[in-house]
Amino acid sequence: MGATFERIFIRGKYSVFSEKRVVDAAEKIGYTKSTRGRGVPFRIGVLNDNLEWLLLDSPLFGTEGFISAVAEGFGEPVLKISCVDSDFAMLTLNCSGKESFACINRPYDGIELPDPEPAVWTAVCKKKWKCKDKQFAELFSAGYDFAEDGLCKLADLILLPKEALTAKEPNVSTRDYWLVPQA
Repeated sequence: MGATFERIFIRGKYSVFSEKRVVDAAEKIGYTKSTRGRGVPFRIGVLNDNLEWLLLDSPLFGTEGFISAVAEGFGEPVLKISCVDSDFAMLTLNCSGKESFACINRPYDGIELPDPEPAVWTAVCKKKWKCKDKQFAELFSAGYDFAEDGLCKLADLILLPKEALTAKEPNVSTRDYWLVPQA
């Protein structure tokens, strides 16, 4: 049995983060901050020593509009990676309210995704993340024995620590918040 996990990333200095941005994003989908440590968890972690990447974790990521609200609130693109049984990884890049999808390996039959748009990824990655462009088309069209192999190549392209793209919990410093539905 392979690895299944989901990670959400924002690249930016830790100073990009503020509690107000989390609360604003939550309010857009009907939640507010709890002061009693009850409710739905929302965790923000710093992935590496130079504070380049933030890892976001919350069950609310499946909530319609939440990732868009986070991207808007932080003013940075949000990258969501869903690895399924090490067979394939679905990637969603949300930038300025627009989502672009890509896949590492083909998903199971019955899962339909739009064709990847390497130009969209390249534009964001070149402008925001300062990485090379033509390699995205190769990344999305190659076949890998394990999805994690492709994710490691993605990590190299966007300077994301590889350990963040495994089933193990990455070693991060975190800040936890609790969100509850608005009354």
